[in-house]
Amino acid sequence: ISKDSAISILKKSAYTKDETIAKICISTIARNFHALSEENNLKLNFLSYETFLSLVKNERLCVKDEYTVYLFIKTYVIGKNARKLTHKQKHELFENVRLPYLNYEQLEKVVQDNLVSDEFLAEALIHRLAMFEAKETIDKYRLPLRLRKRTIRGRMFEFKANIEGKGVINYLATNGSKSEWKNPYVSGVIKIQSSSIEKGKIQNIVERDNVIEFWTQDIPSSWVSIDFKNVALLPTYYTLRHGANSKMDALRNWVLQASNDEQNWTVISRHTCDAALNSEFAVKTWPLDDGSDAVKIPYRHFRILQTGHNSGGNNFLALSGIEFYGEVHEISKETPTLISKADEQPSPLKSSKKKDGFTRSTR
Repeated sequence: ISKDSAISILKKSAYTKDETIAKICISTIARNFHALSEENNLKLNFLSYETFLSLVKNERLCVKDEYTVYLFIKTYVIGKNARKLTHKQKHELFENVRLPYLNYEQLEKVVQDNLVSDEFLAEALIHRLAMFEAKETIDKYRLPLRLRKRTIRGRMFEFKANIEGKGVINYLATNGSKSEWKNPYVSGVIKIQSSSIEKGKIQNIVERDNVIEFWTQDIPSSWVSIDFKNVALLPTYYTLRHGANSKMDALRNWVLQASNDEQNWTVISRHTCDAALNSEFAVKTWPLDDGSDAVKIPYRHFRILQTGHNSGGNNFLALSGIEFYGEVHEISKETPTLISKADEQPSPLKSSKKKDGFTRSTR
């Protein structure tokens, strides 16, 4: 179930009453809420009250601004015919709009619509005043969610089709899909390093259409790393393309590691005797376990570290393509912390050392 298919599948599940599929669709729509709201006038009036409420309450709801959430709920309430919803139900829906974070014009429109209770409006105004005059006295962890600043979610890139799909590297290489594709290493958007170079150029690893070989030297524990520089990624899938015009010397034993400081690396995917890359320039995509704590935080640096011999019994690391999918977060230019991190929340970005990988990065 992808961003593009979630709504149509959800509509079918609403009539078949398939709750399992509906939950998956709601989760997908929540993660892609910002993108779906931008692409079309998002209306889900066919949903039951309970299902719609589960969407606007979803902790993964990707929101750019609170007014978008308000308009989304307003459309549902009016479309359902406000008289068919009880006062309590409308109250529960609009409770999911973080009213203190609307600007003056937006708040004025909310008042004019007369859909939000006076209780919520007064509470929002008092809290906003407190943020200006007595911010240091506010215990934000005891506030109800409707008064807390929402954690900004990243842009979601879903896996569709290997290297040719629209992943994170492709997005960066096209300047956010605004220009023609250009090798992101050459343009300086990302940084790539390797333990050594035997054949080819380092930028070959992120080539999309021109498949060109890249090999490290025949040295144990060879590696290739990517620094996304201005973004961090919460990965869900990753793709590799074998770096030779034959099936020889293809990866068999390796780990995918992630880091936020290039010193401490966390293993987020381990491969042992994995023969998926078994032909010239073979391509394979692997899912990353959502249940792992390691893939619940965004990372800026990723590394392919070879942990054993390749298919030819050698230590060459041969790659000609790599791509990532998942949730992308911008990194503040002023500080190394993520923009998406809630204000003053404990940082989740510390990685732990691993015994099977290097604890420092060398060029």
